[in-house]
Amino acid sequence: MKLLSVLLIMMLSFGCGGYGSGSGMKPATPNISGLMPDSATAGSGDFLLKVDGTSFASNSVIFWNSASVPTTYVSAQEVDANIPAADLATAGNVSVYVNNPGTGTYSMGVNSNSVNFPIN
Repeated sequence: MKLLSVLLIMMLSFGCGGYGSGSGMKPATPNISGLMPDSATAGSGDFLLKVDGTSFASNSVIFWNSASVPTTYVSAQEVDANIPAADLATAGNVSVYVNNPGTGTYSMGVNSNSVNFPIN
């Protein structure tokens, strides 16, 4: 009985692993400081969007109007994406943000601040 009590106390103290708060790794939070170019003209052609900032991961993904776009990692301070002409068909503001994917508990990753990209 004494042994059973000790085992029960140990299980409660240490948990049984698996889904504790430590499962998965929280990625660094990316931050956008600027976009290059910082605007476009409606109806214009494809272009390369350079996103400058900090804490970009090698697997970061740029989101353009809430849709992920193929992203090229340049450095922890720059990620790039080719934006097709079809995404510039009409004037308005497009929201741009970067996601650093995570694992386990943090599998949704961490999003950067959102920056408006004007299409004039």
